[in-house]
Amino acid sequence: MKAARVELSYVGTVLREDSKNYHAWSHRQWINRTLDSPPLWSEEKEYTHTLISEDPRNNSAWNQRWFVTHSGMHVPLDADGALSECQYALKAAALDPHNESPWRYLIGLVKEQDKVDGGRVLADLVELCQREIVTMKNRLEKDNKGMTKPVACPNMLAAYADILEMQKSKRSLVEASAIVHCLAVEHDIIRRKYWLMKEKQLQAEVDRDGLC
Repeated sequence: MKAARVELSYVGTVLREDSKNYHAWSHRQWINRTLDSPPLWSEEKEYTHTLISEDPRNNSAWNQRWFVTHSGMHVPLDADGALSECQYALKAAALDPHNESPWRYLIGLVKEQDKVDGGRVLADLVELCQREIVTMKNRLEKDNKGMTKPVACPNMLAAYADILEMQKSKRSLVEASAIVHCLAVEHDIIRRKYWLMKEKQLQAEVDRDGLC
């Protein structure tokens, strides 16, 4: 264990020089997965928190946090773990709603639960996300009040559309469709084709029978 910590410390110095060094991250993951030690997993999680605190846009650190919270396996988090990590991501997103990294991390967590659960856990996470995103959205709109050219927040809007889609009600799908339309024609036109395709998919869901 001591040797592992020495090696992880060394890899840490490499990442200080190059935070996106793929080989360093791969080696770090290999060490943690090979030893599969609860204390090391806990320390690695704290390491990712330190890096994210220093640079919330460090997507490599966010990827490593996903790896660590899942113990290097393709196994969904349990209910408590999913809730804790969603809260972590929402807190980071609230500090800078324009930062894409926590939003993608958040949506990955919720979609993971959608695939394996689709019940109470998913509903609770969706409700939490919607409540927090609406709060952030209202705060941004208040900050933009009186501005000749309000600042849009495409990453937050994209995440909100995903959350609304996972609610699977006609009302939420209609709202999600309206959001992605705005992204296509105004807020994220560089991905216009994608958002128009997404709008078409959502509209098809709205038109399906059986939704209420």
